[in-house]
Amino acid sequence: MIKSIKSTGLGDDIAKVTKFIKADIAAEKVSRMLGYKSCGCAERQKALNKPELLVNKVFYNNDKK
Repeated sequence: MIKSIKSTGLGDDIAKVTKFIKADIAAEKVSRMLGYKSCGCAERQKALNKPELLVNKVFYNNDKK
């Protein structure tokens, strides 16, 4: 069962879905096989959680100034 943690932005919701379908594990394994240190998921999540993105302002009420 998935923990019900409040999302702060689109990045959190995408991370929840990828974790639920185990895509995060697959992405990590593939990136390691290709020689990368990380799959970039954490950086992507952080970038998609920025409050200045329009999707976060509209759907997550992240209109911090």
